[in-house]
Amino acid sequence: MRTGNTTEREAPWKLEFRFDRLKPPKWKRPYLVWLHLFLKIVPLLIMLFGAPGYQYIEKGEGYLIDNIRAEFNAAIFTIAVLIDFFVTKNILGPKLTGLHHGFKMNEENKITYHFYAEKDFLTRYPAIDRDSFFTFLVLFSAIWIMPTIASIIQLSKFWIPFKILGWGSVYLNLYLFVQTRYYQQWTMPKFFAAWLHNFFMRIEYAEDDSGSSFGNAYRARY
Repeated sequence: MRTGNTTEREAPWKLEFRFDRLKPPKWKRPYLVWLHLFLKIVPLLIMLFGAPGYQYIEKGEGYLIDNIRAEFNAAIFTIAVLIDFFVTKNILGPKLTGLHHGFKMNEENKITYHFYAEKDFLTRYPAIDRDSFFTFLVLFSAIWIMPTIASIIQLSKFWIPFKILGWGSVYLNLYLFVQTRYYQQWTMPKFFAAWLHNFFMRIEYAEDDSGSSFGNAYRARY
């Protein structure tokens, strides 16, 4: 269910995902964007190099010791992923974009999932921070695909669920915030296509007179 500002939607041709927007000096709320980036990097570092302190667990070798280390890493990794998911959902997303999503109880005492956009969120929240927020979600969703596929190929049964969890937590936030921002305007494949074109080819979107064709909804700027 959608509540709050249901009419003011950012038009698809207003997308401005550009590489130069990722430069920290241009961020209006750098501490929030840096925290957003930090929380995305930490689970990856734990996955690649292990949790801090794991090397001090029962210095030695053997099946039991290796299992203890793996379970310790998995526990710390899960905590880091959950912190990232809920901080992004409840704090960073709303503070950087003015968009909210989550479970709420309606007037009939039924719990439903609400998507809420604050009034005038397009003007109240800096576009450069909003675009950086979405760009990092897209980038880390893509980054997580590589280790996940690697684990599946290597048949690493222990780590496959955790890597799927790492990818799923980032992508789920991206999906829900896209639904809040472009409610029923764009599907995820169309959103990714727009992002890739705009990010790498400097596409500037123009309003489509027909309102039905994605093909002529943009023009290239070279």
